[in-house]
Amino acid sequence: MKNEDKKMLWRISAVLLGAALPCILLLKPGLTYGLLAVGLLVGLTATKGDSLRGSVRLMLDSWVVVLCVLMLGSFLVSSAMAAEAAVSFDKWLDVLLAMGVAAGMFILLRQMPGAYVEVLLKSMAVTAFCMMGLALLDALLDEPRLSLFIHGSDKYTGQYRLNFFSSALAVILPFVWARLLMKAKEGEPFARKVALPGAAVSLLTLVVCGGRAGWAGGMVAVVVFLYMAGRYHKLVVHARHWLSVALVVVAGLGVYALAYGPEFVLKRLMIVPEGGRGMMSGRLEVWQSALAHIDDAPLFGVGLMGFRHLPGAVDMHPHNWVLQMLLETGLVGTALFVALMGVLLASFVRYAKANLYGVAALASLLAFLTAGLANTSIFNMWWVSFFVFTSLLGWRAGWAGDAQHKRKKGRVIARTTLVGSK
Repeated sequence: MKNEDKKMLWRISAVLLGAALPCILLLKPGLTYGLLAVGLLVGLTATKGDSLRGSVRLMLDSWVVVLCVLMLGSFLVSSAMAAEAAVSFDKWLDVLLAMGVAAGMFILLRQMPGAYVEVLLKSMAVTAFCMMGLALLDALLDEPRLSLFIHGSDKYTGQYRLNFFSSALAVILPFVWARLLMKAKEGEPFARKVALPGAAVSLLTLVVCGGRAGWAGGMVAVVVFLYMAGRYHKLVVHARHWLSVALVVVAGLGVYALAYGPEFVLKRLMIVPEGGRGMMSGRLEVWQSALAHIDDAPLFGVGLMGFRHLPGAVDMHPHNWVLQMLLETGLVGTALFVALMGVLLASFVRYAKANLYGVAALASLLAFLTAGLANTSIFNMWWVSFFVFTSLLGWRAGWAGDAQHKRKKGRVIARTTLVGSK
């Protein structure tokens, strides 16, 4: 393959992959899946002719892969023991597919030249701001035709239609902030002008979308990003900056009230609203229902997506990844998942000390785990896609800075290291 052709394929792949996650706003989740699939295939085509032995060896020499394989086996046992084994096995196949896609994505990102990783991050930032603009228009204009275009015919009405996008933004935005800050530090005039206003608009949009799980995840992302960037990357953070964050949040709530009415917003802010589904939109009732069955199968759980088939279940899933893992995969599956998160967090903390994209990776993962405490199912594939892609992107972009940091200290880097290498 000619070098010019490979460059074109790398660029196409980077643009499509970068645009994929922000496009979750449009026709959730079909467009995101399509962009990820095409971007992955195009990128793997660009690797044709390159040696894959090093990438495969690197994967096999990683604790992440060991833990994923053990989890897959544990989940299979859970599914086999489930009351609705066929349903659980179908979800297990989805998890298997997600792990296969993650392996392909790892190979792609490892082979992708650094210049095109930058293109990917730029595509993510540009697409994210485009989607945030659409979200703000959807909230403020309340135009049915625009909402129908954005959400499709199933969920284009109602005051909750943008809630899921808050959690999506909480996971994506740390990479957008890192991109803006990196370019501003490099002296790019446009980035220096738009970095602070862009960050403010992004946080305001997250609040206006109205998802309280996303609000919590976003606040964690902001605090972690500012703290780590200030401590390790000379980002000057004064009390006035924290005050600015608070003012942006208040302004976001004001725009939210303008879009949906003050009474609706007050109910969203109250722990125990009048009417509706009760405390926290019914989350407490769902969690109590899940807790009542934790002891049903303590070791391997009741099977993936088995909660909905239990007596007294009041929803499709527990809306809390800790409860769902304990209930549906048992102590074994939960322990393996927690171990995986520990390996990733430890690696991202190291990357965060050397690179702003490492800070983004850490903030993004913590936002994912925080939002997941009250968000969708941990086995929902669109949500899993966010975890897989941002973790791999955080590894790829964060590792580069970590390696450069080590070189500056005079250490020799023999080869690329994968998160959690043995």
